[in-house]
Amino acid sequence: MTDIEKTLLCDIKNGNIKSFELVFKSYYPRLCKYAKSMIHDYDASADIVKDVFIRWWQNRLSTLVNTSISGYLYTSVHNGCINYSGRILKNKKTFNESELAIPLSELISPVSTDYPMANLALQELQAAIEKTVNSLPDHCREIFILSRVHHKSHAEIAEMLGISTNTVKVQIYRALLKLKLDLKDYFPIILLIFGNHISLN
Repeated sequence: MTDIEKTLLCDIKNGNIKSFELVFKSYYPRLCKYAKSMIHDYDASADIVKDVFIRWWQNRLSTLVNTSISGYLYTSVHNGCINYSGRILKNKKTFNESELAIPLSELISPVSTDYPMANLALQELQAAIEKTVNSLPDHCREIFILSRVHHKSHAEIAEMLGISTNTVKVQIYRALLKLKLDLKDYFPIILLIFGNHISLN
C-alpha cells in the first residue's frame, strides 16, 4: 500500500469527506464497468458500486483495508455481484436446454485480463464442466461435444452418427440434466459471466 493510500484511508476513517469523494470519483467509473462485465446490467451495476461506497463510509471506523484501496473496492464489488446473481437465481423456477445454448468452447475463453477474479471464477467453472462432461456415457458425451464444442446441428450429428435427430435431442437433454445437477452450486458464476445469454424468465 502506498503512502498516499495510507493517508487517504486515515483521512476517511477520521471522517474526511473530501478524501472519500476523491476515491469515489477515481474508482466509480471503473468499478461500474467491472460490475457490468459480470452481471450485464448497468443500473444494477451502478447500484452495487454505490452500495459498496455507502457501506464503507458508514462502517469506516471498523472497515479494514489490508492490501490496497483498489483491492478492497474490487473485491467488495465482486462479492456484491455474486450476491446479486444469487438473488436472481433464487427467483429462477425452470431450466431447459436453451439456457445452456452457449457453446461449451466459449467457457475456456477468459473474460478479460483486466478482471483476474472473474477469470478465477471462470477457471473453476470450466474445471467443473469438464469433470461432468468427462463423466457422461461415451455416446452421450460424443453427441454433447459435437453439439457444444463443434457447433453441429441436431441434423448434422444424426447424419454423422447414423442415428435419429430425436436420439440426438434425448442425449443432449440428458447431458444438460447432468450438468444442471452437478453444477447447481456454480450457477451464480454462470449468471455472472453469461448473464446476458441466459433467460431468467
